[in-house]
Amino acid sequence: CGVYGFKPTRGLISRSGVLRTSGTLDQVGAFARSIKDIALITDQLTGYDINDSTTTPVPKPHLSSGYLQEASGEPRFAFVSAPYDERLEQDTRAGFAQLQKTLKAYAEPVDLPEGYGNMIDHHRVIHDIEIHQLLSADLVAHPQLMSTQITDALQRAAEHSQEDYAQAIDAIDAVDTFFCELFNEFDAIIVPSAAGEAPATLKQTGDPIFCTLWTLAGLPALTMPLLKGSTQLPIGVQLIVGAEQDARLMRTARWLCTFLA
Repeated sequence: CGVYGFKPTRGLISRSGVLRTSGTLDQVGAFARSIKDIALITDQLTGYDINDSTTTPVPKPHLSSGYLQEASGEPRFAFVSAPYDERLEQDTRAGFAQLQKTLKAYAEPVDLPEGYGNMIDHHRVIHDIEIHQLLSADLVAHPQLMSTQITDALQRAAEHSQEDYAQAIDAIDAVDTFFCELFNEFDAIIVPSAAGEAPATLKQTGDPIFCTLWTLAGLPALTMPLLKGSTQLPIGVQLIVGAEQDARLMRTARWLCTFLA
């Protein structure tokens, strides 16, 4: 929440050289001090890699050009409500209520379809099973080197059936369909990046549930430290756009920051 963070459309940045935990979900991103820097570093990292099947040999987007491009019109934002919003802390609720009021001429509230709370479970099933496929041998050989989080995920994999896994993979198609329709009406989704303020220490990084749905769909997501909580630590504002609309996301984020300045 305290810096600018970006995960582009899954497959734009190769995962070669990265410890893989899920062939389906892994999505490489970057941190920076500004949207402009996010665009610059992402432009250098994207491209086709024969060793990563999620990348494709197509022209890569130019995010820096997208950042500098003037919008053809005023963007429309979807303030998406989710079943897990009950986890939001009061500072975040208040900050987003004010943000929605400020953007009322450019935004509408949108509810996720009924049952989309289950998408978080589908993400967990995919991740648990695939991390077990990739790292279970390392757990046997070097258990002392595994973190508690990885060990727990590896052990949870035994609780999931192949039917659970197949249903979870199928759920990605349903998510894709919903978001394709949503982004026909809106330029971007705007939601909290986390439940509350950026943590004061590095002992924990907060609840990842507010990023999970976009990770399941492989969508580009940008978090920006635009709000502040009661202790003056940043509260992240997250923008999400349709797949392969990464340059558009830079342009929309620049518009938002300029509007709020």
